[in-house]
Amino acid sequence: EMDLNCDYIYAATAAGDNVFINAVAWDEENENSQEILYKYNMLENKSEQLPMELDENSSVSGMAMGTDGNLLMAVSRYLYETNEAGDVISDSSSIELWEVSANDGSVISTRDITELMGNSEYARVQYFCVDKDGNFYFSDGDSNIYVTDKELNKLFDIKVDNWINSMVTSKEGEVFASSYGETGLELKKVDLTTKKLGDVVEGLGSGYGNRQYYTGNS
Repeated sequence: EMDLNCDYIYAATAAGDNVFINAVAWDEENENSQEILYKYNMLENKSEQLPMELDENSSVSGMAMGTDGNLLMAVSRYLYETNEAGDVISDSSSIELWEVSANDGSVISTRDITELMGNSEYARVQYFCVDKDGNFYFSDGDSNIYVTDKELNKLFDIKVDNWINSMVTSKEGEVFASSYGETGLELKKVDLTTKKLGDVVEGLGSGYGNRQYYTGNS
C-alpha cells in the first residue's frame, strides 16, 4: 500500500528510488478537485507532497524526467470569461511544457507548445516521453507523434495508421509506441534515423496497451 492521500493517479515518472506522481484528490471544503505532486520513495514507502501550484483550470496531461534531473510536465490550460449571468462568452485553451524542480516542486520555466500540437481547440497531449538525448516525444491522443529536440525545434512527425495506445521510454533511453497492427497490439521503436516507427518488437506478451510508466527496472 502506497503512502498517498489521493483519489487517483493520473501521471507518474521515476528516477532512481523516487517516483514522482501527479495525483488528484477531492477537496471537500471547496468542492473541487485538486492536483497534487508527490515525491514517493519506493524503498521507504514514504511520500512528500511538493508545493507545485496548479490552478483549477489546468491539468497535467503528461510527465517525464529530463536529462538534467528535473521534471518535465505537459500542462493543459483552459481559460474563459463569463458575463454577469455566469455564461461563458469567450474561451481559449493552450498546452504548455513546464520544467519543475525535482527537489522542491518549484516551476523553473514554462513554454507554450500549442502550435506544435496542431494549434486547434482539440489539441492535447496524451503521452509524453523524453529520450536519452533530451529529445521530446508528444502523442496527441489520435494517431500522431511529434518529435522535437530539447529546444523544441521540430525534428519530424509520424502518422500512425491506428490510434496510439501507449508510449514509453525504455531504461536505455529509447522511446517506443504501441498501436494495433496486422498482428494485434504491436510495440515499435520510434526511429530517429528513418523518422518512422521501426519493426515490431518480438517476444512480448499480449495486452491492452494501457498507459505504461518507466521505473528504471523494465
